[in-house]
Amino acid sequence: MKSILHRKDKLIITTLEIIDEIGIMNLSTREIASREGVSEATLFRHYRNKNDLLMAVLDYFTQFDNDLYQTTMLKKLNPLDAIRFFLSSLAEFYENYPAITVITQLMDTLRYEPELEEKVRSIVFQRSQLLLKS
Repeated sequence: MKSILHRKDKLIITTLEIIDEIGIMNLSTREIASREGVSEATLFRHYRNKNDLLMAVLDYFTQFDNDLYQTTMLKKLNPLDAIRFFLSSLAEFYENYPAITVITQLMDTLRYEPELEEKVRSIVFQRSQLLLKS
């Protein structure tokens, strides 16, 4: 089971890197599989299609938000300090992992994809709620 999770994580990271390098319009399952050194059939064992993989990328993207929210609650920060902590942590995360910023830039594009529209809307709503609850 551990190797499955590891492979899935690698596919997500490779997808982010490809989008960062050549853009979402040039993203293909063939390119992802090629860079990972696996067949497309292997990729499809983990994800039904490209949109399923993009959904996993969005989930990966939101996990950091969730972790920040939990940390903010555990630290019992006042609202202003919580917002500062959240924003400075996001800035540091993006600075240390620039490929993830591509998802922020693509949110507008991905929201027009019917299978991803609700997920993107949910991410925007969760972020606004996170800041409002802080």
